[in-house]
Amino acid sequence: MFETPIQNVAHVLTLLVTVCVFLRPAPGARQVAIASLLAYVASPLVENRVDFKNPQWAILGVDLLLLALITSVLLRERDLWLQITWGAMALTTLLHIAKALDPTLFARGYIGALYVVYLVFLAGLAASLVPAARRPRPVAEAAT
Repeated sequence: MFETPIQNVAHVLTLLVTVCVFLRPAPGARQVAIASLLAYVASPLVENRVDFKNPQWAILGVDLLLLALITSVLLRERDLWLQITWGAMALTTLLHIAKALDPTLFARGYIGALYVVYLVFLAGLAASLVPAARRPRPVAEAAT
C-alpha cells in the first residue's frame, strides 16, 4: 500500500483533507469527502494486481460512481471547489478511457497520471474550506 512517494503523499493528504472537510463542511463537501474516502478505500480492493498493462476497469467503475455523485452535487451547487473536483474526476475517467483505447500506454505512466490528477481532486476538495470558493459569482460578474 505504501510503495512510492506519491502514494505516501496521497494517503496522508486523503486522511488530512477528509478529516478537515468533515469537521468544517461546506454545503455538499461532507458528502463528496465521504464518497471520496469510500472510493479511495474501494479502489485498491478492486484493483487488478495481476495485470497492470491493461486498464483498471473496476477502478473505472468506482471512479464513475464518484463522478456521478459529484455531478449530482454540482447540479445543486455551483461552488468553485466543486467545479475543480468535478474536473479532476472527469479527467480521471478520461485517463481510464485513454488507456482502454491505447493499451500500449506505459502502465506506470497511466497509474502515475491517475495519482497526479487525484492530488488536484484533493486540492479542489480542500478548497471547500476556503469561504471564497463556496460563494458563487453573480451572473453579471461571471459574464465579464
